[in-house]
Amino acid sequence: MTAYAIRRLLYTIPILFGVCLLIFVLFNKVGGDPTYQMLGKHASLAQIQELRHDLGLDKSDFAQFVDFLKQVVTFDFGRSYAKLCWPSLSR
Repeated sequence: MTAYAIRRLLYTIPILFGVCLLIFVLFNKVGGDPTYQMLGKHASLAQIQELRHDLGLDKSDFAQFVDFLKQVVTFDFGRSYAKLCWPSLSR
């Protein structure tokens, strides 16, 4: 019975990795670039590049995914894009 429980716990590792990968792809690739939503359509290229650097969006996809996994493991889910775009929501 103990071996079965350990085996089932070990099976959750690839499942959690797959769920993290799916969430990363959905939020980062399908959702679009959040800098355009945060800064608006009249932002300069320098402002966009600075915000992309601040948010870590200028890194490679692999580096962004590794950072995402570190944040998931440490329960650090970062800053809310909504609170950055619309400060009135942070009541």
